[in-house]
Amino acid sequence: MARTKARTARRSKRRGNASDFEAKLIKSLQQAVAIKKGELAPGREYTLPRTAREATVAEPRPFNQADVIRIRKKLQLSQTVFAQVLGKSAPTVRSWEQGQKSPDPAARRMLEIADRHPKILLELVRPVER
Repeated sequence: MARTKARTARRSKRRGNASDFEAKLIKSLQQAVAIKKGELAPGREYTLPRTAREATVAEPRPFNQADVIRIRKKLQLSQTVFAQVLGKSAPTVRSWEQGQKSPDPAARRMLEIADRHPKILLELVRPVER
């Protein structure tokens, strides 16, 4: 019995008093209300840049086979290197250029970036070291 009381005493010491916890919880809730009302400055602030409530993003536009060829030639890359830059396989790029398949949304976004900001993607291309 004494052993059980000793364990209980040690546990309550580690955890703290329940009423002490309740008092801290109530105080923090009161502070939250005061901060929300503007009566108290928060300890730290952060903002989420452009959440879905504040901004929208346009869907990437469709790219046909002529667009893909034009962009690849603009970057002066072979199909294989162009595919590597886009994170796709060479046969996939070939199928786009032959009109057999259309780029998926992620690939369309990459093509959009390649078309509008080619330097960004060209920074990824390095000469082969021999």
